[in-house]
Amino acid sequence: MISVREKIAKAVLPEDYVEIAHRQAVSLIGSMELMRTDGREDYIISFILAYVEKNYQAEIYLNLLAQELKLSPSYVSSYFKEKTGVGLMDYINSYKIEKAAQVLLSSNQKVKDVAESVGIANVNTFIRLFKKYKDLTPNEFRRSNAEPDAKE
Repeated sequence: MISVREKIAKAVLPEDYVEIAHRQAVSLIGSMELMRTDGREDYIISFILAYVEKNYQAEIYLNLLAQELKLSPSYVSSYFKEKTGVGLMDYINSYKIEKAAQVLLSSNQKVKDVAESVGIANVNTFIRLFKKYKDLTPNEFRRSNAEPDAKE
């Protein structure tokens, strides 16, 4: 069997290169399909989950994840939604809000500082997202979950 490197070395016409690239793409897509269906870990989903867990303190964008995965943003977004049932940005935002909730309960940091600690620079955006995912503002959440001694 001739390796891809040997095929490229023997290519002469632009059409030869296109054919090699096409065959490689088909092979890659086939491998990805196999990974999705044979019970092995899903690389794309695993990568995204690990990336968010490691980098939640920074701003995370779809384009950034797609670039890291070397896939198109629309593919990454639709793939994540198809596999998890949750929109990618919804997942990222809910993860950040869960981390923020932990900080709110374990510290006296200002809401602005908590927002920045989870990679949300705009405090108004943070409050809106927090209310969306927790049904309370950050301060309401902190008060409602405070220790009984702290409420007095």
